[in-house]
Amino acid sequence: MSNRSDQYPRVLIIGHDFAPNTGDQATLSSLFKGWPRDRIAVAAQSRAIGTSGFAGHYYRFGVLEDRWVWPLSLIPREPWKISGPTAPAVAPGPEETPIPMVEDASGSPGSAEPAGSWLRHGGSAVLSATGAQELLRGLHLSDRFRQWLAEYQPDVIYTQLSSLRLVRLAKELVQATGVPLVIHFMDDWPSTVYRRTLLGPILRSRLLPELEELIHQAAVLMAISDEMSREFEKRYGRGFHTYHNAVDLGEWKQARRTSWEAREPLEVLYAGRIGTVNISSLLDVAQAVESLTQSGLGVRLTILSQDAGSPSASPLKGLPHVDVLPAIPHAGIPARLAAADILVLPLDFGEKAERFARFSMPSKTSEYMASGTPTVVYAPARNAVSRYATAEGWGRVVGERSTRELTMALRSLAESAQERERLGRRAADLAFAHHDAHVVGEAFRRDLESAAATRAAAPTAATAPERRQEP
Repeated sequence: MSNRSDQYPRVLIIGHDFAPNTGDQATLSSLFKGWPRDRIAVAAQSRAIGTSGFAGHYYRFGVLEDRWVWPLSLIPREPWKISGPTAPAVAPGPEETPIPMVEDASGSPGSAEPAGSWLRHGGSAVLSATGAQELLRGLHLSDRFRQWLAEYQPDVIYTQLSSLRLVRLAKELVQATGVPLVIHFMDDWPSTVYRRTLLGPILRSRLLPELEELIHQAAVLMAISDEMSREFEKRYGRGFHTYHNAVDLGEWKQARRTSWEAREPLEVLYAGRIGTVNISSLLDVAQAVESLTQSGLGVRLTILSQDAGSPSASPLKGLPHVDVLPAIPHAGIPARLAAADILVLPLDFGEKAERFARFSMPSKTSEYMASGTPTVVYAPARNAVSRYATAEGWGRVVGERSTRELTMALRSLAESAQERERLGRRAADLAFAHHDAHVVGEAFRRDLESAAATRAAAPTAATAPERRQEP
């Protein structure tokens, strides 16, 4: 290749944008860190698309691609749902707080609709709850998107998938362009999606075979954890490469904890989202902290979350010895995690939550580890993050739902600086050895480069005209 920029294939990311304060998008940002902006394009159904400024090209899926069947197609759409290219914002500086993604009626990040008529919102909620929305609404290639695609000329398509609509869009896109596909699984959504909807059996009977067909067409397959890679290889009969959130060591070397003397009161810290996957476990942590304080040990629980002002955080507010605070800019995260005495990583133990997150690796895991602050993992023992912490000895794992065991784990760390240092050093050493963003990012780049090289034939003039010479 003639220059360094040429070593980066032109990537089209379908269905997701960059937003460092959400889990999947934080992973996305870490994997594409250092990638030339002009070689990243994002096409998604997001009101906030382009606000991160991470990519150089953006296309918002709107009314031309997001189509309802007749007569629902006659209902007026919101003004912001205009289809077409969107100018990228200036990339945020390290001290700026990224703009959070919004959510659509189906609960997927990045495509909320503003308040409107009952037909749009009350009716949409009913259709979403029953699953009918997936049968009556689809994403399709429009002429305008095809034109934008032809001008950009991607070498490879990257997607995380999450629904039948997105699976069908990816399939249509690959068929229309012949561009190789890379699929990256963030969680085991194929095992849980649509199960609680009225039309779930019908939707799943359509989704699963179409997803499997797309998996076998993909050039490269990726998973968020080694546990998922092994499970999906058995499930789908193909190999998966593991990629999850990595850390920029330059940002963490100065902040990394070097002393494990506790403050008074001792601080237990959780930094991340609050929702259905962890609210019960967070309440257990709050109860354990209260038990410790009643026994005479000075402890406080601090929760830093972008959900601090949302209804999901309400059960935690007003609890004794618990502070629920807004998330801080990402640039301040290394020092803030290192300043805490104990970090806690909670995941719920319910059947649905466990099935969904069993093979997932929370994006905060590598950051917790890199801080050098000891971590208590409060999650089902068979979850990937619990197994990783147990196998490598970087965290204290409480693998069953028990506030008694959780209290004992927190107490043992609170009372032993030696144990805090042992776990903290082990975690940081592993993070610096195996989760270096530059090393992981280079392996990720090579995988996308190899995927791009699998393209069997040159694109046709109808879908991809001759590429202009880049400066």
